[in-house]
Amino acid sequence: NASLEKNMINPKIKYTIEKIQLKVVERAISSEWTIPFEQDVKALYDINIQEDLVNMISEQIAIDIDREIIEGLIMCTGLTDVSRHTRTFCTKAPPSFTWGPNAWFQNILPKLNYLSGVIYNDTKMGAGNIIACNPEDAAIFESLNDFKFTGNSDKDGEIGYQNAIVQGGKYKVVISQNIPVGVMLVLYKGDTEQKASYFYAPYVPVMISPYPLGNNPTMTILTRYAVKAVRPEAVALLAIDTVNTADFAV
Repeated sequence: NASLEKNMINPKIKYTIEKIQLKVVERAISSEWTIPFEQDVKALYDINIQEDLVNMISEQIAIDIDREIIEGLIMCTGLTDVSRHTRTFCTKAPPSFTWGPNAWFQNILPKLNYLSGVIYNDTKMGAGNIIACNPEDAAIFESLNDFKFTGNSDKDGEIGYQNAIVQGGKYKVVISQNIPVGVMLVLYKGDTEQKASYFYAPYVPVMISPYPLGNNPTMTILTRYAVKAVRPEAVALLAIDTVNTADFAV
């Protein structure tokens, strides 16, 4: 409690570098076809089967990696204080609530704001600013008064959009079919690498293994990467309940 002039102890700051071990994961998908099949597809439909296979397999590997990252982010909530980093919102209003679904959905915001504040307290860096959820759960946000669509309905996803803004830009909503229904993640995304909470490190980018010339050519798409959660306290989870009668409790 002494002032700086009365404090006889010189305050010091000591910097340390913490090393984090990453485990490399290998992921590969192979395909096999016949030369007559390749010739027939080319002649009938003018499709280059090799090019299409590369695109399809590469996309599938990307989906598998996304699922692994999402599962890792969900597990982060179990590495912290679950009682503070998880909440539940029910889409079914109690019988006493008679203002309609749109008015009821506004009650999701206090719970999201609470989880965002918990992230701020635990990370000491910033409040939760990203919401990631399934398209079915994202439909809740379309009923909010300040919902703002930032994409293109013809291009950004089969369900109409992939990105949206809630609460005047405080939250950016990211939609992905890879996120389980009923799970809404609240995340803090910093503006620098030093503030990152989760790392995806592609050790070896996606590459094509040459296929042998023969009656049954094969092609293998492979990659090596590592994922690591470094700040699990930057992740919170809002469970979406569609069965039980809800209440106003935070």
